[in-house]
Amino acid sequence: VTIAAAYEAADLVLTVTDNGVGIAADDLARIGQPFFQARAAYDRKYDGTGLGFSIVQTRMRRLLKRLRASPMRRRDYLAAQLLGRLAFLVPEVVIPIAFGAWVLGMPIQGSALTIGVVCLLGAVAFGALGLLAASRVRTFEAISGLLNLVMVPMWVLSGVFFSSANFPDAMQPFIQVLPLTALVDAMRAAILDGDGLGQLVPQLTVLVTWAVASGGAALAIFRWQ
Repeated sequence: VTIAAAYEAADLVLTVTDNGVGIAADDLARIGQPFFQARAAYDRKYDGTGLGFSIVQTRMRRLLKRLRASPMRRRDYLAAQLLGRLAFLVPEVVIPIAFGAWVLGMPIQGSALTIGVVCLLGAVAFGALGLLAASRVRTFEAISGLLNLVMVPMWVLSGVFFSSANFPDAMQPFIQVLPLTALVDAMRAAILDGDGLGQLVPQLTVLVTWAVASGGAALAIFRWQ
């Protein structure tokens, strides 16, 4: 995958090219639709990505049923899935931040340690949510719908595209306990304001709570088949 950036008048234009399997012309208009898959059949060659999709794919192929007969425990399998995804955390964090700093001129006021801790806790919290969502789901259609149900409201409410302060005061207590709100606020405070870990305790507490609660629930209700 190659990403190119160039200015055209007052606009920054990003161009993404790749040498993958390509996208059919009829599906191009659906680029950006969360969790959309151009081919939904079970025999498709290219599956969805993400922790939830990975577990559901393994369950659909009856591989989890085989693992049940092995000495592997549920907690070991779920921990392995989560740790495997965390292996990609460094490039997923470093590349966008470096792009923002070098291309867009984004100031980075916070320390690498603070930013790293926030990203790690955010990744664990959302990884645990993915484990919970996939604990019993058996089809790609079901996991797509469930993940959309979980994530889309947070994309709207948590200040990703516009300030969460625009919503009514009655909604603020709910918005502030969303994991994405905590992650977005903590990242902005760490990167742009230079806040340290001590100043981010409320946001980090929300992320830890979601990680523990979701991970515990996933462990309790997970089924091999």
